[in-house]
Order: sequence, then C-alpha cells, then structure tokens
Amino acid sequence: MTISRLSYIQWFNSYCFESKVILGTKGVYYIFEADYNVRSESWQLTISTEDEVVLVQSRKLVVNVDVLEFCFNKLKPDCYLVPIIDNDNITSVGYDNMVNGMVKLMHITDGDIELLKN
Repeated sequence: MTISRLSYIQWFNSYCFESKVILGTKGVYYIFEADYNVRSESWQLTISTEDEVVLVQSRKLVVNVDVLEFCFNKLKPDCYLVPIIDNDNITSVGYDNMVNGMVKLMHITDGDIELLKN
C-alpha cells in the first residue's frame, strides 16, 4: 500500500465549514469543524462526538503532527489524523494548500500502518 491509497478528510473551499465524518475503524460519526484563521494563516480543528462531547478544540493543523495526539478521552477515534504533504517546498498548512490538495489531512488506522510496513 502506498501513501496515496490511504483515505483523507475531504476539504472544502471555505474559510469555515462543518461536516460529519466517520473516523476510526468502528464506523462512528464525529462532527468535524474547520476554521481558517487569517491572522495566523492557519487552520484550526474542533472534533466532537455526535452527542457534542468535544474531543479536540481549536487544534492548529501542523504538517506531520497528529491532530488527536493530546486527546485522551475514551471516545477518541482509533485512528491518527495527520496533515501530510507531497511537496517538500510546503512548510505550513495554509488556506490554498488545503483547498488545492497540496496538503491532505490523512485518516490513518493501525491496520494502514501495518500494511505500509509490508
């Protein structure tokens, strides 16, 4: 399996959007809120359960850093959400980079990692 075959979160051409996405391997839906901060030129995410339990609040997207890294709630999805680039010239997760797909928020499970090892 190559990195291009991994799934990623669909991004929208908007400075602020909310979507309902399945995260992890258990088929559970989560509320995914993305906001672009013009001043800091960065994306921030809030991820909540359908019951409105906030798991991650206003977490800045950073290349190669798991959004769920500091989420310790038992309702946390069993996956990693990592902004990944396919161009070494990109150093930050800006508006255009996310919208045009130069940076993708990858949805990676432990099973995906095992397949990548082989």
